[in-house]
Amino acid sequence: MPINLRNVKIWVFITLCSFFAYNLRLTSNSIPIIRATLLGARDPFYYQFVGGIGTIIHLLGVSLALFSIYLVWKNKEKPFPKVKSLVSVALIFEGLYFLSFLPSIPRLFYFGNYVFLAFSYSLQILFTFPFLTILSLKVRGSDDVFGNIGLIKWIGVASMGYITALWVNNVLRWFDMLWTYGIDFVLSGDTYLGFINGIITLSLALVFAFVGFSSLLRNGKVNTKWWGLSLILVGLHFLIYLLYSVYVDALSFALLNELWAIPLLGLGVAILMLKE
Repeated sequence: MPINLRNVKIWVFITLCSFFAYNLRLTSNSIPIIRATLLGARDPFYYQFVGGIGTIIHLLGVSLALFSIYLVWKNKEKPFPKVKSLVSVALIFEGLYFLSFLPSIPRLFYFGNYVFLAFSYSLQILFTFPFLTILSLKVRGSDDVFGNIGLIKWIGVASMGYITALWVNNVLRWFDMLWTYGIDFVLSGDTYLGFINGIITLSLALVFAFVGFSSLLRNGKVNTKWWGLSLILVGLHFLIYLLYSVYVDALSFALLNELWAIPLLGLGVAILMLKE
């Protein structure tokens, strides 16, 4: 196994472990809501119950992904046929997690002050669920990854959609603050540091992902440089966000955000080092 490819696999595993820890926290926060609803409580509302079920599905999906990594390492020769069913289900579960946002959208529009958050949920579903579902079906019907250019292109589509969803979720939060508190709040004190971090790093990550995706569609070849740079910037954004949150004493709030993505910084470097 080439040393660079081994590094990629190691960082994929680290990222999935981080993703698992993040989802475990989400699920533990959702259990009381699910239990109360099943016991007949009218409050919390239905949308919270559906969201809680979504977090459980999310945790199951990343658990399957981790188990797939274990099987890949265990079976050195042609491991993909042995894990493709697990990967397919994991992708479906990831898409269903985003779909569980759906009941929240009408309620957010109803309250009026959360219009951008409602748009954020809508766009995240749009950019993830359809593509993850199609990719799941493509994975299930394939016996190879590297030799299947059609599958690689759908991996590119789903990856592009996922990075777009990350951009939407984090950048539109700032527009929600602008809508609620005004531009003076966002640009005052230390708040502007978080605003600039979100706008610049994630927007550049999205641009680089789009360049890599365009190259994949044109040439049928993965351009590791652009995808690596995109993942580096995504990881860098959340690392800066973590440090910023510690600085402004908002770590408890930051833990609710997607800090699991910090290891993407290492994964991006590993991908950048691959030979095309």
